[in-house]
Amino acid sequence: MPTNQSLGNPDLDPEIADTFTAGAVFKPRFAPGLSASLDYFDIKVGGAITNIRGAAATLCDAGNALACSFFTFDPDTGAPTSMSVPALNLSNLQYVGYDFALQYHTGLGDFLPGTFDVSWNATYMDKAKIDLGAGSGPVNRAGENGGVNTGAIARLTSVLSGTYSHGGSSITAQLRYISKGKIDNTFDTLPSNRISNNRVPSVVYLNLYGTLALDKAGGTSLFMSIENVLDKDPPVVPYPALFTATNAQYYDVVGRYFRVGAKLKF
Repeated sequence: MPTNQSLGNPDLDPEIADTFTAGAVFKPRFAPGLSASLDYFDIKVGGAITNIRGAAATLCDAGNALACSFFTFDPDTGAPTSMSVPALNLSNLQYVGYDFALQYHTGLGDFLPGTFDVSWNATYMDKAKIDLGAGSGPVNRAGENGGVNTGAIARLTSVLSGTYSHGGSSITAQLRYISKGKIDNTFDTLPSNRISNNRVPSVVYLNLYGTLALDKAGGTSLFMSIENVLDKDPPVVPYPALFTATNAQYYDVVGRYFRVGAKLKF
């Protein structure tokens, strides 16, 4: 069995990103308290640091001289005896998407004392093109909810919140949304990598937050939150980290839970 090593590399170049962004803010006069914004981003990183240890043998078999240089071969049999692969500036990344934001603030007039705020924030990923320099070329990981592959990212994530406030007290209802996607965007692209189910359903979580002011100055208050109010189970997504069969980056792995606390000012 050859000895395998992953090494550092003192000759690495810094990773440099080329970023283009553009945005607009909309505050209509006919709707005081309303504001909306849209931002576009295109982020490219060339020569990003990666390690092709897992693909070195395949690349060497295909005639890649650089990959073959990482192996030591037995002079008599020609069999590999060790492999030492350093980190290299071989990866190329590109992220293209949009950020949306909307806020609305209003008083409730004679109907109810206090104010009401609504906010909506969302990110839509158009591209997450990842080329790890392992010879397979770039793969668009946008819409991939599995989380195992580098650059995997849900197509759309958003948070919608509504808050009623009065006299230092408030209550907030929040909806957190993760769009449907795939476990791996490369599955089912060849007869050899088909799986029975490559789909991940969309998920919505409901959270509640509240604060009760106990004095007019607001120095003493109680707060409470209920996360995942409906106790929604996460979708099953094969994920090798932490022995969890889901992607904990997006999905709640605890279930409904409560937090209660107090803030005191002396």
